[in-house]
Amino acid sequence: MQKVLEDISEHEPKQQKEEPPFNKQQYEAKAKEFEQRYGYDVVYALKREVLDEIKEMDLTPAQREKLQQIETELEKEKKMHQELADTQKKKQKTRSKYPKNRK
Repeated sequence: MQKVLEDISEHEPKQQKEEPPFNKQQYEAKAKEFEQRYGYDVVYALKREVLDEIKEMDLTPAQREKLQQIETELEKEKKMHQELADTQKKKQKTRSKYPKNRK
């Protein structure tokens, strides 16, 4: 949620409380590890939940537009993931129909 809020922020002056800088590489590594452990469907559901929570917040028009772009990218990602999974299932079915002859 914090990453999405940072992405849609309008770069307002920093608050008095300094937070540690966001480490994108570390975040991506942890996200990939999480997805491998729990699967894409869980990751998607969590991302969707976060976006829905943020939608309920009092956002500026510019923030709403950025949020919409993030949602669009998430849906594209889901579609690509589903197409990849379908392709892999088809390949597995084909392999099981026609196993290699072994001697």
